[in-house]
Amino acid sequence: MQNIKLEYRLKLAELIESDPSRNRPESVFYLIIFDGILVALYLTSARSSQGEIYFQAMLVPTLLFYFSAITCSILIFYLSRLSRYFTIKKDWQQRMQSGQTCGLEIDDRGFTDNAVPPAIFSWSMCDYWRETSNLFLIYDAAGSCILFPKRVFGNEQIQDFRQVLTNNLIYRKKPKIRWK
Repeated sequence: MQNIKLEYRLKLAELIESDPSRNRPESVFYLIIFDGILVALYLTSARSSQGEIYFQAMLVPTLLFYFSAITCSILIFYLSRLSRYFTIKKDWQQRMQSGQTCGLEIDDRGFTDNAVPPAIFSWSMCDYWRETSNLFLIYDAAGSCILFPKRVFGNEQIQDFRQVLTNNLIYRKKPKIRWK
């Protein structure tokens, strides 16, 4: 592969697309399961002194509790996504105001980020890569992501870059879940 030199400005949509929380809609499903567990615990604690469960008496309050818990969980999920969006937008606006551009040089050994100070990454420092409709995303072992917008590549360069990534890194459809 020949050296590829790129210089570009990131678009807000590209930063949003690279956000891992955007690619986790199954989180709502896990919240609903959690809420179901809460309801089960609530029902098991609804025993009389003789040990009988009053299901008819507990049915309406339990359903109200369950639906309110689901509603709150979904609301918290979307509020956290909205908060993340504003954080990304603020970062992007700071980049635009400073006139910061991204400069990258890519070859068979790795790539160089021409920021100040420049950073040199060998392929061995990277963990895996994935591809979205508009981006190539390269992750290191800590889960940090480096974006390569497809719009800055020519058609041949996209194929060459995809081949270099395939030869040097593992491909994943979704990012790894990292619990912190």
